[in-house]
Amino acid sequence: MSYQDHFSTVYQAVSPAALAELKRYNWSRLQPSSFGDTMVLLKPSRRRATDAARHVWCRRFNWSAVIELSVYTQVLERFPEQTVAYDEHREIVVPVSALTELSAALSGPVRVVETLVRPSGDRQLAFMRRALGGCVPVESFC
Repeated sequence: MSYQDHFSTVYQAVSPAALAELKRYNWSRLQPSSFGDTMVLLKPSRRRATDAARHVWCRRFNWSAVIELSVYTQVLERFPEQTVAYDEHREIVVPVSALTELSAALSGPVRVVETLVRPSGDRQLAFMRRALGGCVPVESFC
């Protein structure tokens, strides 16, 4: 068994504010997807995280992002996994109160793997790119 076998890769759809907080904490302190959330939904599938970013946060804020995180599997397995509508759409439910524990179990900094923007959100995205030091990558329209 290799060292990598001890970690699982999961994805999270996040709002612009959550992404700014992640940067503030050097990409190593997980945040709720949006302020006021009581739980975080981590997706084993990047595609499902992108769907959530597109249909929830992009509609609300005109743009959103998907982050990738590698978490120590033994810690991740402590949280319940559920299916949403059908077997392929799974998510891991993490209470916001457990984010400190989950952050400590990261193998390294989280990584922004996708941003989604509505045409009307171009100015806001440009502002966030500057605020985040140009680290917001690939974008697609939502």
